[in-house]
Amino acid sequence: MKSLKLSGIIISATLLAFGCGKSTETVETSEEMEVVQATGDTLSLDMDASKVNWRGYKPTGQHFGIIPVTDGSLTVEGSDIKAGNFTFDITHLEIHDKEEGTEDHGKLWNHLQSDDFFDAANHPQATFEITSISTFSDTDSVENEEQFESENTPKSSTEIAPDAPTHWISGNLSIRGQFVPFFIPKSLFLPVW
Repeated sequence: MKSLKLSGIIISATLLAFGCGKSTETVETSEEMEVVQATGDTLSLDMDASKVNWRGYKPTGQHFGIIPVTDGSLTVEGSDIKAGNFTFDITHLEIHDKEEGTEDHGKLWNHLQSDDFFDAANHPQATFEITSISTFSDTDSVENEEQFESENTPKSSTEIAPDAPTHWISGNLSIRGQFVPFFIPKSLFLPVW
C-alpha cells in the first residue's frame, strides 16, 4: 500500500461542500448513496500531513481553522481516482482566528462541539465516501447560489471552483449522522505524492 499526502485545499472543498452542482441538480440532505467499489492501487493517507481547512461565515464575521483527518485512502488506476474515503475528527477541531485559552476561543469551541452545531459528543467523526466519478463536460457548469451580501459573504462557488475541471466527484458527506450528496470538480482533489 502506497502512502499519499493530501493538502488542505483538497479536503476543505470536500467538507465545506460548496454549493455547486450540475446546473439541474440541487444539493440537499438525503439518503445515503451507494459507494463505488475500489479497483486499482490503494493509497493510504499521510495522517500527519492531512487535514480539513474549514471556514465559517456569519453576517458579522467569520471563523476558520482545521479538522484533523484520522483515516482514509484513495484507490487509483493510473492517474484516475476510482474510489476513496476519509474520516475527520470533530473533537480535535482547531480554531485559528481566536487565541487559544481566551474566553472567545473557549466560547466558539464549545459552541462548535455542542449539540447546536456538530454535536461532537454523539457524532465525534465526520466521513466522506466517493459514490461516483463522471466527466465534467462542456455543457456542465458550476452554479452560484444567491447570498446575502455583506463584508463577510462567503466566496461564490465559481470563485472556489478550478478554472478547468475535468471530472465531478460525488460522495456521501456524513456530519452529525446526516448524509449530504454533493459534487466537486476533480481538479480540487489532486494528491501530492
